Amino acid sequence: FFLMIRRPPRSTLFPYTTLFRSAFDLGSDWPSFVNRLELKGVARELARQSECLGIDGHTLRLRVATAPLAEAAQIEKVRAAVAAVLGQPVKIEIEIGRTADTAAARTDSANAERQRAAEAAFNDHPFVKTLIERHGATVVPGSIRPAEDQTP
Repeated sequence: FFLMIRRPPRSTLFPYTTLFRSAFDLGSDWPSFVNRLELKGVARELARQSECLGIDGHTLRLRVATAPLAEAAQIEKVRAAVAAVLGQPVKIEIEIGRTADTAAARTDSANAERQRAAEAAFNDHPFVKTLIERHGATVVPGSIRPAEDQTP
């Protein structure tokens, strides 16, 4: 007995794969896409702390660094949110392992850069330099915070 399974012609897959790819460019922009999802709590953290490994048909493959985030109920919430944004059914497969490009990592990196810029601006201010040089003042470590974004 021999069974041959043929893949559907590419023309029948094209509209779906185009929609899925345009949503987040095969995962390269998954961290930005995550910010569009209507998620809260652990499901939000699962999405934010996951890295997109790729897309195979309508299956989104994600990696997350910690197993507790990958509970079935949370995966289902992320799957439903992704499907709602895309307007298409989606399946999610999760693996546990080291992650690199996640929404959380991008946020942490941006916050660290803002902190470095705030500290540099403070330490380069002429008045602060005068206080340090002439009066022996010191800056308390951790006391400098970046200003909140004033954009409306």
